Amino acid sequence: MVIAGRQQTSSMVKVVSVHQVQGENIQYLEFYYHCGGPRISGKFDHDFWARTVLQMAQSETAVRHALLALSCLAKSESGTLKDARSGLVAVSKQKTMITHYNKALTQLVQRMAEPSYSPEVGLVCCLIFICLESLRGNYDAALTHYKSGLDIISAFKNRSRCITGPAENVRPDMIEEVILPLFTRNIATAIIYGLPSEHVSFNSQYPIGTQECIFNTILDADLSAHNLRNMAFLLIRNLGTKIITQEPYTEEELQELADCIAHHQVWLRALEKFERETNLSEEDVVAATMLKAIHVLMYVFASRLLLQSQTDFDQHLDDFKAI
Repeated sequence: MVIAGRQQTSSMVKVVSVHQVQGENIQYLEFYYHCGGPRISGKFDHDFWARTVLQMAQSETAVRHALLALSCLAKSESGTLKDARSGLVAVSKQKTMITHYNKALTQLVQRMAEPSYSPEVGLVCCLIFICLESLRGNYDAALTHYKSGLDIISAFKNRSRCITGPAENVRPDMIEEVILPLFTRNIATAIIYGLPSEHVSFNSQYPIGTQECIFNTILDADLSAHNLRNMAFLLIRNLGTKIITQEPYTEEELQELADCIAHHQVWLRALEKFERETNLSEEDVVAATMLKAIHVLMYVFASRLLLQSQTDFDQHLDDFKAI
């Protein structure tokens, strides 16, 4: 199955190369397929970076130029933050990348004014821009693109609530199942870099109290874990600020913290049940262990957030040792 998928993706590269990309730009697209894409993607977002962007690049000029810009950068960067930051100054060394970046932005603005424009085009471009700016070490610009993507998602959801039938030129399955999870996975990082609290509310559904939480795949557990992680990071940031400024907590904030801790407990029980009842592959076992390790970290931070003594963390040592 993997080989067939690679052959299909390779065919996509050839189609895009022959019909839309000219000259030396073909090498950047080939580099992306063989090197850049695999290094950028992970277990839970491989299909997006390996297939979705290449499929959309066939028909959408803005996505094509954005992908070429990302490929140019990935091919020229050493991978160190120092070189990435110095590259922001040495623009002359990134002329090809900047050219495609600007073309992508221009084409996207023009595309958004057309009746046939679909929001997933803008969202895919946003994700590529976020990745590109993060690789450059330009986190303020990455956050700007991230906020733009959240605005598009918010508009899409508001429109979906107002329209009873399927909207023209919109693929809700692609947005809900492919693109939205990618934004969800990056909310915690965005919170660290100052994402306003109101931007987090678009995807904040958690199990409540003793409500049963069931995972059918390791992907379900991953997305649920990210939702909880986003909730915890937001609370840590907001309550942590009050600890420093010595402001009083509200009853609502304390209840949110208690809910967050309870949600983490429900999540862990669901994952353990999934592990017991499912014949996991070796790759999924590694993924589940990683999720549990991150869960313990977030659970400890949330449950110990309001305590002043560092020794209170010692009671969680056994959990760390078990993982």
